[in-house]
Amino acid sequence: MLPHSMPHTLAVAMACFFLQTKDGKREARGTTQEEFEDIMAILVRQARERLAGYGLTPLFSYDNNKIQAGARFDRMGFSPNDKVPLAPYMPDAHKVIEHAFHQLKTLLWNSIYEHGIVASGRALQDRVQQLFFQISKESIQKDVHDLPLTYKIISTEKHHIFIEPNGHEYAGTGGDWAPRSHR
Repeated sequence: MLPHSMPHTLAVAMACFFLQTKDGKREARGTTQEEFEDIMAILVRQARERLAGYGLTPLFSYDNNKIQAGARFDRMGFSPNDKVPLAPYMPDAHKVIEHAFHQLKTLLWNSIYEHGIVASGRALQDRVQQLFFQISKESIQKDVHDLPLTYKIISTEKHHIFIEPNGHEYAGTGGDWAPRSHR
């Protein structure tokens, strides 16, 4: 088990999320490509440093939107060869961040509606950051552990059967949703 409580995959998403909020000095806006690259460069370097002693390589997952898809790999600290080819439609490839955001939204909802915590501007941003660190580490670890199999199911040709070393058979989805048990 790693000594750090939150995987860097989540940190990237949260950094972009926080850039999209109003900071009191300028209007709220989306993350620019340059900001995304700068954030990724920091996180790539830190993740590699922290995981190196464990013989692990960090995995970075981000959307295929215009800003992130156009990101320059050299500015972020890795080469185009580090990019894993994905099927055209891979809804489950981002399950780590999707599940984490679901937990964050639930915590925020409960914070506002069940506990009556009302905040605006910077106070809300601070509250979201506090809640971020309450996300279940165990669920994140399970999602990360399951990613290789989920990726294989999604990226395998539709209906093509493959057998894992444990003897379990799986059918490829050709880029469609993996079975519910793997989401």
